[in-house]
Amino acid sequence: MLIGISISIILIILAIQDIKSRHINGWYLIPLFIFILIQALLQQNNMYVFTNIGFNIAFLSIQFLMVSLFYFVKEKQFNFVNTKLGIGDIGMFLVICIGFSIKSFLFFYILTLIMSIILSIITKEKKQTNNKTIPLVSYIAMNYIIWYWLGVILHKNLVYL
Repeated sequence: MLIGISISIILIILAIQDIKSRHINGWYLIPLFIFILIQALLQQNNMYVFTNIGFNIAFLSIQFLMVSLFYFVKEKQFNFVNTKLGIGDIGMFLVICIGFSIKSFLFFYILTLIMSIILSIITKEKKQTNNKTIPLVSYIAMNYIIWYWLGVILHKNLVYL
C-alpha cells in the first residue's frame, strides 16, 4: 500500500508538470521505476516479471519503430521524438510498462491512447485553442492511478491480469 501511495504521488507530480509546461523532470522517472519494479517483484512470480518486462518493452519498441517509419514515409523525417512524441512520453510508457503483465499492459496502453484522444478533443473544444500538443504523460499517470486504486478498491489486481 505504501508503494502504491508513493507511485501515485510521483505520478501526480509528473502530471502537474506535464499539464503546466508540457515538460517533465525526468529524474522523477527513476524512483517511479524503482517503486514499480519493487511492486511487480512483490506481487508476481519473479520469473514472469522479467518476461513481462521484455515483452512489454519489445511491444513499445515495435510501436515506436512503426511511428518512426510512418513519419519517415510521410514527412521524410525519421526522428519524431520531441516533434510528434515527447521523450518524456516515451520514458513514461517504458517505466510504466515494467509493472504490468503482457495482457494488462496491452489493455492499459490502448485504453490510455483512446482516453487521451477523447480528453484532448473535449479540452480543445472547451478552450477553443489550436494547441496541437497533448499532455500524454498526464493521461498515462491519471490512467495508472485510476487503474491501480480501482484494483485496490475491488480487491483485484488489475495490473497483473
